[in-house]
Amino acid sequence: MELGTFYDVQLALAEGDMSTAWIYGVSGVHPWFMALLDDRAAQEVWGRDDSTLICSSLMPAGRATAKEAFGLAGTGICKLLRAL
Repeated sequence: MELGTFYDVQLALAEGDMSTAWIYGVSGVHPWFMALLDDRAAQEVWGRDDSTLICSSLMPAGRATAKEAFGLAGTGICKLLRAL
């Protein structure tokens, strides 16, 4: 699924239920994150069973600052996303 489509689905879900959209987003980010890693990581996770489900815990780190729009600064996943 294209990332834009993923977001469109999440926004549509949020119109009906924000909690459902949150879980959809959290659940969907883990396979996406795995795709950013070396192919050996995916092989280790899905090599024997491509139906394996994964999850992880990512602690958001950063600080939102009010400007004309909101900005986000931080480390970890935020830094990774800025690098993409």
